[in-house]
Amino acid sequence: MDKLLRDTPLARRRNALAFAQLVEALQPSFERLLAMSPVTTETLLRGMPKSGIYLFSEGSKHLYVGRSNRLRSRIRRHGVAASKHNVASFAFLMARKETGRVTASYRSEGSRAQLVKEPAFAKAFVDAKGGYVNRCVNDIRRRPPQR
Repeated sequence: MDKLLRDTPLARRRNALAFAQLVEALQPSFERLLAMSPVTTETLLRGMPKSGIYLFSEGSKHLYVGRSNRLRSRIRRHGVAASKHNVASFAFLMARKETGRVTASYRSEGSRAQLVKEPAFAKAFVDAKGGYVNRCVNDIRRRPPQR
């Protein structure tokens, strides 16, 4: 019965309106993000919000967007040397690009766990975790939208 109440023309219009308002609010936030001075993990703002959306970029090239409820620690975990492939996802993505292993695999050969065992990929992954600190980190919004 609940599903029927949510799936009415009126409910769909309300959801579409709410979504449109969220999308409309993103543009000013995106413009603020691009106007911000870059920061690194060394210069993370003391008063930064607890949760939000962050962006890694090099110059004007945007590389990775993430969202976290524990923003400061999440940003730092991307670059910790001991971080595994499922935690340092930005470094993993950069290592994929560096080694040309950009196609995801859902089999054991070519899986994330398998890739980090390959010497060339493992080196690229470690290098990306260490070098990521020089990437630009910006906060796009104070709070991520709730669903």
